[in-house]
Amino acid sequence: MNPVFRFFSSLRLTVVLLAFSMVLVFFGTLDQVHWGIHETQKRYFESLYVFWQYPLEWPYGSQLRWFHLPLPGGFLLGGLLVINLACGHFRYFKSSWKKIGIILIHGGVVLLIISGFLISFYQEESQMFLDEGGEPVNFSTDFRNNELVIINREDPTVDRVTSIPQSLLKPGRIIDLPDLPLSIRVEAFSENAGAAIGPNLLKHYEHMQTNPQLPAAQKAEVTSALESLREGDALVLDDEGRVVLNKGDLPLQGFASRMRGVLQEQPLTFEQDKVNIPGAVVTVLSETGPIGSWIVSSGFGENIPAQSFSYDGKNYEIEMRFLQHYYPFWIQLQDFSHDKYPGTEIPVNFSSDIVLKNPTTSEDRKVLIYMNHPLRYAGLTFFQQSFANDDTTSILQIVRNPAWTLPYISVALVGIGMLIHFGISLVNFATKQSKKARGATGTTATT
Repeated sequence: MNPVFRFFSSLRLTVVLLAFSMVLVFFGTLDQVHWGIHETQKRYFESLYVFWQYPLEWPYGSQLRWFHLPLPGGFLLGGLLVINLACGHFRYFKSSWKKIGIILIHGGVVLLIISGFLISFYQEESQMFLDEGGEPVNFSTDFRNNELVIINREDPTVDRVTSIPQSLLKPGRIIDLPDLPLSIRVEAFSENAGAAIGPNLLKHYEHMQTNPQLPAAQKAEVTSALESLREGDALVLDDEGRVVLNKGDLPLQGFASRMRGVLQEQPLTFEQDKVNIPGAVVTVLSETGPIGSWIVSSGFGENIPAQSFSYDGKNYEIEMRFLQHYYPFWIQLQDFSHDKYPGTEIPVNFSSDIVLKNPTTSEDRKVLIYMNHPLRYAGLTFFQQSFANDDTTSILQIVRNPAWTLPYISVALVGIGMLIHFGISLVNFATKQSKKARGATGTTATT
């Protein structure tokens, strides 16, 4: 037998992989405290390998912080398990109708692992905010991903949006825009940053410096930031107050020019109820040279005027925002209910009474979405997630998961396979016992 095939079909390999899977789950659960659910899932279960680091808060944490334990990631273990199951099946399987249960069990397990891969790659999650009596909404927002957009609003019926994913925003990179005679040069980018008005930020740090209780590490950051801001040329600071990017000869416009805007990087957050807010300095380039440079941030609110420019007789707006998914249908909230147990503040149910309108299918119908009863429509699942604004805003979680049926199918296959296999085993056992009983009776009669 080929030694490679023998290795991958080995039952010992199965045991080892399952043991590593339990170890991965154990350390992943420990690290969930530091990285949150989403980041832990990416680091431990959607990767080929991961390094677990000795926690600082454990005994002797400051001395043992250097210790890193390498572990195989979920993708590596899952891939090897699929190969191991397939090779083991062909090595040990002997064709017989009595083995049909085993075939179904193996097929179900392999399908379950494959569905895990597909869900990791293709599942999208976003949120839709609906106000009672508000306008119909046809988009949702993904707060874990961002985009830099160039928007042409000259058509009153539709906005023409050119989107650049956050993953392409690397300092120094020039990005050509296929739909526009323009390109973008990324001067600086941070995955989490705060945008502030320069003089206000300087006053803030001057006030902090007077605090006698300021920890030494933070005092050093404040001192560094003050030196950078007093020079007056800093445009981007890192999270320790040092200059990342100076204004230099950049043709600043918008927030950076009018309000002396400054971008300051912040440490990444992995807390469940917080999001990272990316910011960048970008320069729009035309064939004839730079048009302008802007500070953009997903954290800009209504207090920051829209940043715009003109080129070749057309007007454009430039902004960074959380990624938006648009749909060919609209949803309007008629009523949101927050039901509580009588005499208490303990919630018993949340529900959204919505109207779904789809002009392409002429649908115009009412739908009630409530806890554990989502709406499945157009390949999307709408869950009742949360609420805001004194129970007048409903927040729906929208999940696009093309592989959502596979886990149900795989579990059904495993269940049916186990029923068939144990059923056949039970019949065989009963038959053997019956034969033994008849044999014993015949022997007694002969005697």
